[in-house]
This record gives sequence, C-alpha cells and structure tokens, in this order.
Amino acid sequence: MVKRQIGLDYIPERKLNRLRERVERAGGKLIVIVHPFYREGTTKYFEKYEKAVEALLRKSSWPIVVLEEAGKIKNGSIQGRLRKLGAKSVFLIPTTSGSPSIQRRVENERPIIDSEMDSLPSQLEKVGAKDVYVAGMYAIRENEPVVRAYESMLFAKKKNGKSKFKYLEDPLAGGCAGYTYAKLIHSKKFRKVMWIPNAKIGFDSKIGKERPYTRPKKKSLLKRAVLRFRRK
Repeated sequence: MVKRQIGLDYIPERKLNRLRERVERAGGKLIVIVHPFYREGTTKYFEKYEKAVEALLRKSSWPIVVLEEAGKIKNGSIQGRLRKLGAKSVFLIPTTSGSPSIQRRVENERPIIDSEMDSLPSQLEKVGAKDVYVAGMYAIRENEPVVRAYESMLFAKKKNGKSKFKYLEDPLAGGCAGYTYAKLIHSKKFRKVMWIPNAKIGFDSKIGKERPYTRPKKKSLLKRAVLRFRRK
C-alpha cells in the first residue's frame, strides 16, 4: 500500500489546472480561508464566525483555497467536513499544526516546511489570482507599517488628518489568518488583498480578549462572494 504524500509539492498539475480555470472564470478572484474550524467553539464569537465561513464554503461562486493542518488532510477529517457542508470549488493546501507555515513535502519521514510562506503567494499568482479575499482564525493585531500603508491606500478616508478607521492604525497582521494576510500583501503579487467581514476571529493583545473583527463595511462584499458565478 502506497503512503499518501501530503504537501504542496505533491499536488497534481491537473488539480492546479482546474483551480486555474476556476480563478479565470471568476475574473481573478479567489478566497483564502486559514484553519477554518481551529479550536472550534472555544470563543463565544465562534457561532457568528462559523456561519459566515460555512456560507462561503457552501455558496461561493469564487474558488476557495483552504489552508489546513496536514494531519487533518491526511486523516480526511477536513474533507469530510467540507463534503458535509456541500462545499464547492475548494482546494486544500497543507500547513503545520497550529501554524500557517506551508508543508511542501516529506523527506525521510520529516516534513519540509516553508515557514516564510513564500510558496503560497507564488502559487496563487501562478493560478491567476488577482484579488484575494482572506478569512479564518486567528487574526492578531500588530502594528505592521507595510500592511497599514496598503490598507490605507485601499480604504482610508481621512478626517481631520486622521484615519476614519481604527484598524488602519492598528492592523491585523499576526496569528494564522493575520500572518497569511500580511504575507499576501508583502508579496506585492496581487492588485487587492481584503478581509471578508465577520469571517475571521481575532485576538486583541491590547485588551486581552477575543472578538470578531470587521474591516470597514464594503456593502455586498460577503454577498458577492457567495453569489453563484455565471459563465459568460
């Protein structure tokens, strides 16, 4: 019996081509969800978050890349959850346990890890992603100048010389979801990188409690993400 090999380097080209076709049909739009059900139910905000994420997985017309722990991919638990939801257009990329670091391959029974996550933006660029929408757990507040500048460029509306939105001054750029978000921005490979409202849970180290995080409202962003894409 051949051992199942889990890693980004083992993903067959036919699957990458299928993802490429879906991204092209979606006009370059792609959703990345990081560890969607990690520590399920451990925060009172999880139910609201779960509903948003499950709505994306069930109904999104845009292709979805899910970053999930390699162990959960290997034992089939995440695939079972996705099947139960009736998730569509989902592509799995393995990470290490409790970290967004990408597992590339296994050599001599030891995983080879891309801890800098350079392979993720490169792979998403190769399949044609131009606008990347991010969700998942966790997003941690870190004063990240590059991320703040990028967010300001896209969304800031200055009032009396100050940003209208607090998150522009105190961005989410750490934790599994936040680190992934920051890495996508730092790569400079995409024309847009955005959070999906309510589809994330953050840990604010300044106030010491978990809470959901919503970026400035962009009406119909979540709605657009779950509408069925019609082929031209």
